Amino acid sequence: MEHNNFSKNAIPVKFGLFIGFGMMFFTTINNLYWIDNFILYSVMNFVILIGGLIGIVLSGLQQRKAMGGYITIKEAFSALFITTVIATFINAVYGYIYASTIDPNLVDKIKAGSIELMERMKAPEETIDQAMEAMEAKTKDSLKISKVLFAYAQSLIGYGIVNFIIAAIIKKNKPAETV
Repeated sequence: MEHNNFSKNAIPVKFGLFIGFGMMFFTTINNLYWIDNFILYSVMNFVILIGGLIGIVLSGLQQRKAMGGYITIKEAFSALFITTVIATFINAVYGYIYASTIDPNLVDKIKAGSIELMERMKAPEETIDQAMEAMEAKTKDSLKISKVLFAYAQSLIGYGIVNFIIAAIIKKNKPAETV
């Protein structure tokens, strides 16, 4: 079945924008209302990640449906990766703007929440100090453009692996024609 008016990028772009702006919205809510509760903040970050992954899967399934129910692994991966690049780019740019301009104390708030949780769990002071040193080393200069771009590239590699697995699952080859 040929799809003359089919644009192979329309669905991935639409889903990428939807996921990216959705992640922006929920990240903002998380940063505004749940940052004081480190456990809830972490759980919500995980929920945002899972929501993004579900959106990526739905993007691939919609692409397959639009292609007449059949999609190769290459076509699926391409659609998933376009969705991912757009969504994660929006999220990375927004995260940078949020942490550098909207709430420059965000990293400090996260650190404070981590300390509070460890203290509530009665972690030894030495353990808390080690965790804070590790967090300080990880977040030092975290808003430098080079570090932001490096983190973005790392996330694309990780998502690329996940996208390949999803593509392998959602692919559906056309049956061989019998003569």
